[in-house]
Amino acid sequence: MSKFFQIPFLLMLYLFNNLSFSQSDLPVSLTKDTINNSEEENLDVKIFRSINNLRNPFLDKIIYHTDISCIPVCLSTPLIIFTTSKINHNYYDESSAALLTLSELSTITTTFIVKELVKRERPFKKLKNVKHSKDDEMFLDPNSFPSGHSAISFCLATSLSLRYPDKPFLIAGLYTFSTLVAFGRIYIGVHYPTDVMAGILIGTGSALLMHSLRKEIIGNYDKNISNQKVNSDIAPGSFVFLSFALTEGVNYILAKNKINASSQLLFYGNEKFLNFSFSF
Repeated sequence: MSKFFQIPFLLMLYLFNNLSFSQSDLPVSLTKDTINNSEEENLDVKIFRSINNLRNPFLDKIIYHTDISCIPVCLSTPLIIFTTSKINHNYYDESSAALLTLSELSTITTTFIVKELVKRERPFKKLKNVKHSKDDEMFLDPNSFPSGHSAISFCLATSLSLRYPDKPFLIAGLYTFSTLVAFGRIYIGVHYPTDVMAGILIGTGSALLMHSLRKEIIGNYDKNISNQKVNSDIAPGSFVFLSFALTEGVNYILAKNKINASSQLLFYGNEKFLNFSFSF
């Protein structure tokens, strides 16, 4: 495994072993639903508990920002890549945007179908004593398996990593972000570990599938694939950074003006912010 792919996992190991975990300011509530003892004993629930019970102010802030930015960043990145590639007449980046868009559409569709077939109840609804904020419950669909956030974030990371294999910092950053998103979904009590793993497989698999079909897909879009510009005019990491910046900017404006809206980008907080109605 490339050393760059190991960075997210080393970061997790650091957080587990070096942070002092204590009760934080993250708004949480303890659910009071009953649970079957046999379910309490299975490995999936035990791992869920070990992560969900962790609390540290520093980790809270990281999870907060990665979680609220996940969907906006993943959806806006292909649009930004496509727009900048059109301006710069860069067909390679334009093709990358097309492949990423198709990968994300495949990921979202597969996730939705599996959710409807499995219909697994979310852990904060099923288990007792789950640390979870009730502020977001109205924006969540009731189905837990698989994790849509994990799926689409790993789809983004895999798709861009395959298109820009010579950009180690981009790859490391994307997989660190995706790992924190997946970890955070357990941390905030809305997904089991198996939900997250299934999401990772769906997102990664969708990106790999579209990449394997790139000649057929891009061939219909640009017949002369071999003559495409191989190098990006703008560093690929700039695309993702711009998506983050736009998301944080919108959140800041909404928070400052206390604007109510039907779609929400923010996950926590006392004010009502923008929330996507199709939250995973």
